[in-house]
Amino acid sequence: RNNVGSITGGNVADTDLMARSNFIAKRITDLNEVDKASVIITGDTALVGVDIKNNIQGKLTTDLKRRIETSVRNTDSRIKNVAVTADPNLATRIRDMVFDIEKGRPLSGFAVEIKEILRRITPVQ
Repeated sequence: RNNVGSITGGNVADTDLMARSNFIAKRITDLNEVDKASVIITGDTALVGVDIKNNIQGKLTTDLKRRIETSVRNTDSRIKNVAVTADPNLATRIRDMVFDIEKGRPLSGFAVEIKEILRRITPVQ
């Protein structure tokens, strides 16, 4: 199952962000190497956590990272920045945030965590 999420308050715009996130995650998992993808959209940035098939260490090759970034931008032209991680800890944190968002957890609590994750991943501009 793909995991998707969006960061904003519960309105029609959120439904759009969830649909966009879901579509992006689906496209990422279309790549042969990717088992699961979790996507959070905040502004014009997509925060992506991936589980790579047959890769227990969470190693993300430069080539695969570029292909994921390209896939995200080709899927959603409103995304300008893409931050991708296969680090198991960060990918799990992103996935957990997505689940919490889907359950309706107040979104204000995610701002600090998202900033921290983005700081740990160098987004490609």
